[in-house]
Amino acid sequence: MTAFLRNLLTASLHGSVVILAVLLIRLLLWKTPKKYICLLWLLAGIRLLLPIEIRSDLSLQPRLNIPLANASAARWAGAISLIWAVIALCFGVYSLISYLKLKNQVREAVKIRGGWECDRIETAFILGFMKPKIYIPTGLDGQSRRDILAHERTHLDKGDHWIKMIGFLALALHWFNPLVWIAYILLCKDIEMACDERVIRFMELDERKAYSTALLRCSSRSAHFAACPVAFGEVSVKRRILSILNYKKPSFWLSLLGVLAFFFVAICLLTTPPASDRPTPEQAVQKAEIERCRQDLETRLTGEELYAQMYGTDSNGSVRWNVTLLRQGADSMWKLNANTSEPTDGEMIRGGKHYAWYSGSWMETESAESRL
Repeated sequence: MTAFLRNLLTASLHGSVVILAVLLIRLLLWKTPKKYICLLWLLAGIRLLLPIEIRSDLSLQPRLNIPLANASAARWAGAISLIWAVIALCFGVYSLISYLKLKNQVREAVKIRGGWECDRIETAFILGFMKPKIYIPTGLDGQSRRDILAHERTHLDKGDHWIKMIGFLALALHWFNPLVWIAYILLCKDIEMACDERVIRFMELDERKAYSTALLRCSSRSAHFAACPVAFGEVSVKRRILSILNYKKPSFWLSLLGVLAFFFVAICLLTTPPASDRPTPEQAVQKAEIERCRQDLETRLTGEELYAQMYGTDSNGSVRWNVTLLRQGADSMWKLNANTSEPTDGEMIRGGKHYAWYSGSWMETESAESRL
């Protein structure tokens, strides 16, 4: 397996552990403010995208040792990499097309206080990243407009559009992992509910009813915005309205549990355990092969050899292990390249003569001087 695929699968497996933990925490702490759940989803996205491993003795992640592909499997690894790249590119193309379509829809939007109003859209959303703008549909009354603008402004102030972008990027890279799809869908829902909680935390019941009415008037008949990372819009309204009408300010202890859950995931699951001193079965076999090669080299050396080396390489030609032997008082050198535990190619200079390794023995080819 190529190094890239190996790193991608390692990140996906470690990310899956984080996702499963967040799903469990989300189930157990369902009364915890959703902002903490969103932060946990953010940690899952970071773990999926993290190109390096942060070692920690406190890590609860499993130790993974995905082997590199041999020469015969390298061709399959190349084909798999190509398929992965094509599908990942499709996500980027889809995102770009979605952005251009929405940009075309709101090209005639009218500037209002706090955002833009457009008669070609059905729901409010935020479009763009560097200079994001709030777009709302026309026809909303004064109170509904204020509530919807407050909701979208809260998204902007908390940087929710950036969190969703991280989630979509993780989905594009790990499209083959069903847990990442589940995590992205739940992220979109939890972000909306967290935003609702921030907006209504100081509202009375009548105000929350008016806010719910505004959401209903501004809800879309479809959820296509949830899949577009450049447009941050509404997803599911029914459950949100029930949550809004039944909202109760969370206690200190619920918030504390959310904070503790965040630090638990960050410390124990965002990291990976240090390398084990105990060799894996593959490493043990490799170590035995290296020792056998070393002993084999010793039997072939005479007092005239100064230097002998054997090293194994992977399918990409990178050195994976190395054996070196030195003999004092000699004036010659022996060098060997090997792709397996047995010598396949080598050369030796001894006594002014050049030898090549062929079919398990050394054969004289020409004098060392004639090769210079």
